[in-house]
Amino acid sequence: MKKKPLFYILLISFWLLNVVSILGLSHYAYQRSMHLQIEALEDDLEHQLQLFETMLPLAWQQPNPTAYLQSLCQSYREETEIYLRVIMPNGEEFGELTQSESSIEALGERIEVQKALQGIEGKSQRFEPTQNQTFLHLSAPVKNGNNEVTYALRASISMKQTELVLSTLKQKLQFASLILLFFFFMISFYISNRITKPIKEMTKLARKFSANDHSSRMPPHSISEINDLAESLNHMSKTLTDNLSTLNEQRVEQQAVLSSMTEGVLAIDRKERIIHMNRAAAEILEIEPKIESKKRFMQELIRNSQLQGFVKRLLFTNKPVSKKIRFNGKANKHLHITGSRLTYPDLQDIGALLVIRDISRVIHLEKVRSDFVANVSHELKTPITSIKGFIETLSSDNFSHDEKTNEYLAIVRQQSERLQFIVDDLLTLSRLERKEGFILKKAESINEIISTAISLCQLNAKKQNIRILVECDEKLSGFINANLIEQAIVNLLTNAIKYSNSDAAIVVRAHEKESSTHIEVADEGFGIEARHHDRLFER
Repeated sequence: MKKKPLFYILLISFWLLNVVSILGLSHYAYQRSMHLQIEALEDDLEHQLQLFETMLPLAWQQPNPTAYLQSLCQSYREETEIYLRVIMPNGEEFGELTQSESSIEALGERIEVQKALQGIEGKSQRFEPTQNQTFLHLSAPVKNGNNEVTYALRASISMKQTELVLSTLKQKLQFASLILLFFFFMISFYISNRITKPIKEMTKLARKFSANDHSSRMPPHSISEINDLAESLNHMSKTLTDNLSTLNEQRVEQQAVLSSMTEGVLAIDRKERIIHMNRAAAEILEIEPKIESKKRFMQELIRNSQLQGFVKRLLFTNKPVSKKIRFNGKANKHLHITGSRLTYPDLQDIGALLVIRDISRVIHLEKVRSDFVANVSHELKTPITSIKGFIETLSSDNFSHDEKTNEYLAIVRQQSERLQFIVDDLLTLSRLERKEGFILKKAESINEIISTAISLCQLNAKKQNIRILVECDEKLSGFINANLIEQAIVNLLTNAIKYSNSDAAIVVRAHEKESSTHIEVADEGFGIEARHHDRLFER
């Protein structure tokens, strides 16, 4: 449906209202004038009838009343153009007739005459074809002392002059109406334009606002409501300008922060379409910078099943998720991805946010370090073995040493064993980090493993008079690697002995808890400072 401009609606409405009003007033004025003209004629005829009635007694006294009445009526017609007629109840008539009525034998059938003979004043208007004009007829009864109708008098006059006056009045009213209509049309045009012009300006201003042009302002207006609307629009423009300026500053700052990040940032909506991707993410995922990524499906630009699966999983969980994946592009990369749900402040779900780090260099350095440690450890095993062999040889019965020398040999043996223990630890850690092979597990007695570990540490404990107690069910077993568990318990016992006071007690506890086995080593030492707790499980 075609929309109509408000200007034309107001203009046509105002003008039609004026047309109806002016035509109504003109019609009323014409009808009122015609009524007054006819009333004036009727009053004049009534006056003439009253005057004529006063002359009739003299006429009846004449020798020839009929001739006298005829002469009197003729004189009236010639002087006043009023046709007078006397009608008797028996039908006898005297006086003047109009040309159209001269062919009629009697006037008794005329309605105004019938009313007069009945004692009521009668009046009527009739068009006379012969004279081509309308006549006004007025009849009045003449009564005797007994209030009986003696005869009726009728006066007739042409309305030609009245019609001429009314015709002139009608022309003047029509001309005046046209002038007024034109005048009111101009007023309607002015008022409509006065109302719609500021609305058009506001519409143009609103379009400028939509085009991010907030420099224009609405001028004040004399109409209160329009002025209020203009002020509101100006205030809205200022508010929008301030808000957009703030948003632009925040956007620029956000873009600067995201562009400066070495980590890749990738925002995905619920349909797995890209909301935002910073420069680092594009470089890590090997996406050309000139490619427009916004609103495109992630699968179109990122062909990595591990990353796609990670995103699908992330979209259906409420917890942060992290994962390391391999990205096979121009260069094989190791990526560490951390993801969390992306929500509005009102907690409405948007999608997911991914932070991507290229840890390829870190992985490479870890591998170099691990290889270096493994190589160094292997290289150290040979000289350590040689040292231990020579110490054993020197300590044999084939050689005799003084007490001081034997003490020194014992110290060297102890330190070589300690060095051997450190090298074994390094090799074990290296194998675990490189995930070489697999850890062999089988059902083992926990109590036996604890007993073996205690026997290895018993000598050092006795030197400090430290008691090692065991709280473990003899039947307790687990699917474990006995050597690794034993080594872990020995490490814990060694530290407990080292940092405990003399005459203290160390308790080794083992028990089942739900589906796992817990082994605890509790001492009475001063413990590890709280600032070192975060580093307890670095290895």
